[in-house]
Amino acid sequence: MTALLLLVGVLLLLPRPETPITVGRASAEVATLEDGLLTVGAAPTSPYSFSGPEGPTGFEVDIVLEVARRLGLESRLVPAEGDPFSSLEEGQADVVVAGAPITAELESRVNLSEPYVRVLHAFVVNADARPDLTGLDDLAEGDDVAVVEGSTGHAWAISALEPEAIEVGPYPDVEAAAVALAAGAVDALIVDEVQAMAATDARESLRILETVPTGAGLGIAVDPRNGDLLTAMNEALADMAADGTYDRIYDRYRVALPPGGRITAG
Repeated sequence: MTALLLLVGVLLLLPRPETPITVGRASAEVATLEDGLLTVGAAPTSPYSFSGPEGPTGFEVDIVLEVARRLGLESRLVPAEGDPFSSLEEGQADVVVAGAPITAELESRVNLSEPYVRVLHAFVVNADARPDLTGLDDLAEGDDVAVVEGSTGHAWAISALEPEAIEVGPYPDVEAAAVALAAGAVDALIVDEVQAMAATDARESLRILETVPTGAGLGIAVDPRNGDLLTAMNEALADMAADGTYDRIYDRYRVALPPGGRITAG
């Protein structure tokens, strides 16, 4: 907890996004709940955003504020509590940042932008118990790999590892899986890169050896009745990635963010 509070304190001292290089659209061209204003519901989602003394702060908050600037809109941040996406369904916010996974289930309720973060899965081993493992290719028939039950990593492991006669063992959460790996009960762990970073930070014997692209990502949730806003936001995100603004914002928070999360990564 002390380390998390120190990290939040560091992030609060980081500069806010730069003045936009260009404004892609006039505010009159983008309809919002209030003319000229983008109402942003923000639900703190570590490590992408945090609660601060002056409101939400962090990478995904800076991203959506920069998007708003490029659309010629002022921004208003409001807390998105409970189910953060209900504020979009109820017409109380234009967009929500809440570490929203781009899934068919969520897209049945709201619009989702193109990803602003890639979600990779990490291959984690116990270096003390299995020093022979240097990557996924070293797994052999009969090895046991832990996953979080029902996760994207679980689905990937079933499709990629089980055909090679590698055992896939589902655990209820990453903590249980990491405990099993640290105890030598399993040979490796496949889990979300952010969760893997936390698990290895807390256990000296655990190491991330490589990451696995799964095609998953996080998006900005948008009012499902406002397709024009979704289009404009996607254009702004693409422009930010192309002109380097996205990477500059990512670099401000790189101490907390997963190395493989950049949408600009090759």
